[in-house]
Amino acid sequence: MRRAGAWRPALGLALLGVVASTTWPIVHRGVFVLDDEGYFLAAVEGVRGGGALYDEVFSQYGPALFGARLLAHALGVPATHDGGRALLWASWLAAAALAAALAGRLTRAPAPAALAFGLGAALVVPFGPEAGHPRDVVALSALAALLALAGAPGPGRGAACRLSPGRWRWSAVGAATAVCLATKVNAGLFLGAALAAPLSCTLLGPGRAAPAAVAALTLLAPAALAWPLRAQAPFAALAGGVTLALAASLVTLWSTRPGAGPPRPASARPTAPRDHEAAWLAAGGLAAGVLACVGLGLATGSTPGGILRGAVLEPARHPTLFRVPWPHAPELLVAGVVGLLLALAGARPRAADAPGARPGRPGARG
Repeated sequence: MRRAGAWRPALGLALLGVVASTTWPIVHRGVFVLDDEGYFLAAVEGVRGGGALYDEVFSQYGPALFGARLLAHALGVPATHDGGRALLWASWLAAAALAAALAGRLTRAPAPAALAFGLGAALVVPFGPEAGHPRDVVALSALAALLALAGAPGPGRGAACRLSPGRWRWSAVGAATAVCLATKVNAGLFLGAALAAPLSCTLLGPGRAAPAAVAALTLLAPAALAWPLRAQAPFAALAGGVTLALAASLVTLWSTRPGAGPPRPASARPTAPRDHEAAWLAAGGLAAGVLACVGLGLATGSTPGGILRGAVLEPARHPTLFRVPWPHAPELLVAGVVGLLLALAGARPRAADAPGARPGRPGARG
């Protein structure tokens, strides 16, 4: 049986080589339309030179970004345009690898993992010329949180994945979310909100008001966030498309919650904390991560007020300063409809999971 899958590592290395060699010239080509690459370099150099973050060195991003950049430079990455683009290239390949690991863990199949890796690496194409932007740290931390949250699939062929990680994973989910929050506050808030719905369903189970309330708030959030754009034409498509995508995610999460499928043997169940213990572990990881990132900002000479102003208050005003037109709103609406239909179709009980169905053959692989 092992020989049948011996080709997978070789195929993975070949895919990595093709993607790496293809994306390397992309990140070294052209200049992004906003042309903030020099500003990012100047901010990091200001902190490296002893300037106090936010109080003396301007930035609208959190201290975790500077911790990641300073660590990269300490490991030998030069603080230059070429060094920044090489770091972006390596970070994006790492994010694509995390996406592949997540897809592979959820499906236990090589094809979805390879597809996730390719799609993840393809995102470097539109963002390649803007080295220094925190989107690579955001992607890495968000994918790390999701990978820590993902549990092992249930028994049987095509059984649904269970979101029931062990104890240490709950803390890792909180810590990774803290890094995202302390890198780009809006992305961290979105990630936290996205994790709130499945966590509430996992911890509280069906028949409780909290999961329904979180789901309702999740579905109302896009319209509330996009309300300042209500006078513009793409408002309905933007808010509607994101709402449909969130609805599809909630349908999938509810259908894969613990207890939604056939029970697993006691030996196959991961050791998971009960009731609110998992929430406390996640909150502890979140608090520890935020405190560590704030401590990093203080270590640069910044003040608590400077960190609050530079990493939270000023970024909150940023959307009111300018607006960028979004020409793909209709496509987003269509993609939301298709995604919701696929989620509803996938939520139906499968033949292997239906009551009275014959179990699969011993040793059968899904």
